[in-house]
Amino acid sequence: MKKVILILLLALINLYPQKNTGVLITYGDFMNDEIRVGVLDIALGEINDLGFNKSYLPFIFQEKVFFNSDRFMWSVNWNGKELKQENKGFRGSPSPDGMLLAYYTSTGIEVVDAQLKRVKFLEVEFTPDVQITWLPSSEGLTFSREGQTFVYNFRQDSIYQIGQSIFQPVWHPKSDKFIYTNLSQNNIYSIKMGKGANTSRNDLYVTGSNAEAFAPQWSASGKYIAFYSIKKIPELAEELDMIHAEIVVVNSENLKVISTFKNAAYTDGVYPQFSFSPDERYIYYTGATKFGTGNICLGNLQTGEIKTVDTEEYLDIRFPVAVFINN
Repeated sequence: MKKVILILLLALINLYPQKNTGVLITYGDFMNDEIRVGVLDIALGEINDLGFNKSYLPFIFQEKVFFNSDRFMWSVNWNGKELKQENKGFRGSPSPDGMLLAYYTSTGIEVVDAQLKRVKFLEVEFTPDVQITWLPSSEGLTFSREGQTFVYNFRQDSIYQIGQSIFQPVWHPKSDKFIYTNLSQNNIYSIKMGKGANTSRNDLYVTGSNAEAFAPQWSASGKYIAFYSIKKIPELAEELDMIHAEIVVVNSENLKVISTFKNAAYTDGVYPQFSFSPDERYIYYTGATKFGTGNICLGNLQTGEIKTVDTEEYLDIRFPVAVFINN
């Protein structure tokens, strides 16, 4: 009997992360009518608050947590201390090497260094609900305007169009492959894979034609690709607070499906909305509750098992960024 219990315990340890695992989140507190940034303890279901009311969309830069509030960015330590208002801007996107940060301002795109000092300012028109992404080796960034995606290359100090009707290209962490959302002439969203710094008619389809697919991401090593999939995007989807969807994970080499998580939820205009664990064993994502709110789920990529983090019902928790916190 003791042997059986030990085997079960070992299986559970392998299935779910250890107790020092937490995720950065944006959450709504209906009891107090607030939106805040925090760290969710996966094991305990407890939130360590990092921001204040009307703070949202956290990310990591220079080992600190940054987040937005109004049109300013703020930084704070993991323990919630040393809260500081930083530069004016929104939708920050750190470079792959972690040394640069790009973000939108009211007049263009600002690029700053680790001390938040200006490196480059791009006075360009842009689509503010499309996230800035980066080229490999942090040599350039992308932005969108009216359905077109452009690249700014730091070395060449030039801007050129990467493709038409594509959104948020994301490069492989260790090669020049990239994935992107493509809008076809039939108004179907799909995921394609290209190479280099331009789209091509020879780019591979990652997804089929039987469902809409969008918002792809690589895992840490590039072994996996994950994306949202919806059989049919609802009419007036941009007016809905949340859309029920699936998250599909495929092997990036053979494009075979590894896992599908069918209880996911998507919110228009936010990227990224899910993330892989650093060891590539799990994916963290927003799940849809029966109340029409979000909660945090983690899916085991190999077994397909889903764990929902137990939290209070009056909380609406979304957009996890996976991190490991050593207590």
